Amino acid sequence: MRITLDTNVLVSAFISKAGQSAAVLDAILTFPEIELVLSDQILGELRDVLLRREVRARFGYSVSDTDAFVNALREVC
Repeated sequence: MRITLDTNVLVSAFISKAGQSAAVLDAILTFPEIELVLSDQILGELRDVLLRREVRARFGYSVSDTDAFVNALREVC
């Protein structure tokens, strides 16, 4: 089965590791029969949103945290 997630779900998964979006992403990455499919456009938009000054200020994530998350997703897609 192939699944794609939109940017909003990925942002939520990054911001709240205990939320529903993170649980969905974790489930997708846990089961080998599920393939996560993300386009370069989705990954680019995700990085852009997470690097917005107001987002970084509110949640306290660094540029390297953001890049690590996006790069990890890129590796599994």
